[in-house]
Amino acid sequence: MKGKSVVLPHAYIRGDFSTVRIGRYCHVGTGTVIRPPYSPSAILANSTNPTTSKNKKAGSSSFLPLVIGSHTRIGSNCVIEASCVGSSVIIEDDCVIGQRVLVKDCCRIEAGSVIPEGMVIPPFSIVRGCPAQIVNNGETLPESCSVEILDNSVKLFEDFVEKEKEKEETKQ
Repeated sequence: MKGKSVVLPHAYIRGDFSTVRIGRYCHVGTGTVIRPPYSPSAILANSTNPTTSKNKKAGSSSFLPLVIGSHTRIGSNCVIEASCVGSSVIIEDDCVIGQRVLVKDCCRIEAGSVIPEGMVIPPFSIVRGCPAQIVNNGETLPESCSVEILDNSVKLFEDFVEKEKEKEETKQ
């Protein structure tokens, strides 16, 4: 984590199989699980390379790194297994983002969306549904949303810090 990010209680970031990188001013909601995606390997059982055949078995999986860009807000009770979530992305509550999904910058994923594995979401897209679809009826995010989302994520962090200071003062 690069800093000034908030991970609320009962959120899990699984970095035990591969790297998870999270940018600045990110917000991860309660009950969310973030884990790196895996990629099924097509390794032949009778490989001629001795190091390959010792370390990996046929049909094994390898985990890929997961990168989440800065100023990204992930709601509560989400499951994130994407390869990449861009900057200035809003993921609302109860979303499932499948294996190896690429979410580009400045997107909004609406509540309850389930994004199937391998999907690529272009910049400034709005995604909804189960299975998720990119809304293509002329409804996209404006180009100014990157600045608006950036400002909102900084404000969200500042509000969080203020609330924590107030909690500390009431304890004393």
